[in-house]
Amino acid sequence: MKKNLFIVLCFILFLPLAGFAADTEIEYPRVPSATVPTVTTTFPEYAKYLVNFSLMVSGIVALGVLVWAGFLYLTSAGNLSQMEDAKRKIIGSLLGLAIIIGSYMILYTINPQLVRWNLGPTGPEQGIYLIDSAGRRYFVNDTSEKLSYSNINKIEFVSPTSSLLAVYLYDDEDFKGTETRIVDEGSGSVVNRAVGKVESVYFLWNRPGVYLCPTTPSGSPWYICPTRPLYTVSSIPDLSQYPYGSGGTYDNEIESIQIIEPADGGYYRLVLFDQPNYTSKGACPFLLVPNSVSTPIGTVGHIDDLELTPTDPDENFNNNPAIGQNKLSSLIVTRHRPDDQISGTVTFFDKENCLPGADTIDFPIPPYTVRTARSLTSLSGENWDDRIRSFRISGTGGVVLASDPNFTGRCRYFTYKGGSDYEVDSSRCVTRLPTEICDPNDAPTCPSSVMVLPLPE
Repeated sequence: MKKNLFIVLCFILFLPLAGFAADTEIEYPRVPSATVPTVTTTFPEYAKYLVNFSLMVSGIVALGVLVWAGFLYLTSAGNLSQMEDAKRKIIGSLLGLAIIIGSYMILYTINPQLVRWNLGPTGPEQGIYLIDSAGRRYFVNDTSEKLSYSNINKIEFVSPTSSLLAVYLYDDEDFKGTETRIVDEGSGSVVNRAVGKVESVYFLWNRPGVYLCPTTPSGSPWYICPTRPLYTVSSIPDLSQYPYGSGGTYDNEIESIQIIEPADGGYYRLVLFDQPNYTSKGACPFLLVPNSVSTPIGTVGHIDDLELTPTDPDENFNNNPAIGQNKLSSLIVTRHRPDDQISGTVTFFDKENCLPGADTIDFPIPPYTVRTARSLTSLSGENWDDRIRSFRISGTGGVVLASDPNFTGRCRYFTYKGGSDYEVDSSRCVTRLPTEICDPNDAPTCPSSVMVLPLPE
């Protein structure tokens, strides 16, 4: 009996699902506080209907069992077995009704919204819609190298500008072919642009960090790269490892740099090189976050043209000489925070292996509060031109050495962590300088300019 009743109840409750899934019209019974489902009803609306329908059926069944048990009790006429069975049914039905009413009251007491079932269709919070000429909408939530859409003439942004700056659309896979930049104008904004075929898309998210742009800024907004930038928050030893365009790379392609500064008050420091592995043959400019301005996306520092040599050192410290456009091959990126503990000394020796008894010269590592490097554009004034053979980093710092004055000629970056072509011992001594900086067969033989940088651990 109980098994058959359970089967009947399941049939009553879930029979409507068959019609919902089969996309056929069924005459659904009307239920209080719920819309009668149709073939266009969304799942949240159907869930609301099903819950209310279940409560209604449960109440009717419990009430029916109570009436039937009362009838059995009244007609038991001294039949003790029937009387006990009727009592059990009465108690069970009353308990069921109490559970249904009690559950409703508890939820309503905690929060009335819990029993109102105002379930609306939920949409995505981040991403874009690609809309074709027929009005069909295709949702894309992040960068994708392979898509297949055509006749796209509108782009609707779901993400606000606080999280998404722009998207770059391509008519070929893997970010190749014709590129179209669409700037995010705010959540819900629709941009009319007949881009046609879209087979890949790149999302330029709004994140603190360094953006290496293959083109110089033009048009509005100036703080978003006109072509797809390379985003990084860490050093890159070889830009040729990062694909760009149709078969090319970012190596020797960068014309400008934009930096979104961290919200914690810190900043990014860069050292640029025209050769891989943090070396240069022509110039070794050091860049502090320059020309920082407030924009709708945050505080942005920008170097609009890597050909320029600024005249104001407060705006662009030591970018002299300029590295030039389409020459960047590697770069050091460090992030500095207000609570960074930076201190120490770099000691230079006129003998290899930082030997005791050698002549030395000390450079203090500037603290975070000093937003510049400690540098000598020419060591001749200190009588150390062409004398450095090794050095020890006692603290949190990095060293840039150049073979010629004013950070020209051959240039190399060093840290206490070591590199591919130089060794650092347990005392943080760079035991011997690489030949591109200190070549006995070339004159001048050793560094003529030096720069000490504060670096976080």
